[in-house]
Amino acid sequence: MKSRFMIASLGVCLAASSLFSATAAAQTQVGPTTIRVFNSGWASDQFSIGNGSTATNPANCPSSDLYELGSTNGGYKTILATTLTAVSSGQNVSIVVSNTTCGSSGRPLIIGLAINP
Repeated sequence: MKSRFMIASLGVCLAASSLFSATAAAQTQVGPTTIRVFNSGWASDQFSIGNGSTATNPANCPSSDLYELGSTNGGYKTILATTLTAVSSGQNVSIVVSNTTCGSSGRPLIIGLAINP
């Protein structure tokens, strides 16, 4: 009985480890960098940002001029607020982009953003 429990526990640990490794591998961090371009709207509830150079594009999206996020993506309101705070205060940011998914406009998809004071 005890060995079955240990085997089951080991299986759960291995499965969790695989899940967390896959999640960590599904993203790329850019920065710290300065946001030099902020675009919003264009008849949709989305925004895009850029740092003045070609966007890191791990998902091989069709456009690599900017990073983008739309309101249908998770974390939109929080990331937008963080972006606006960074732009208005002139703080550097670290942009986290998806390694597997592009935004609706075909640009690298923002999945996280951190201010680096």
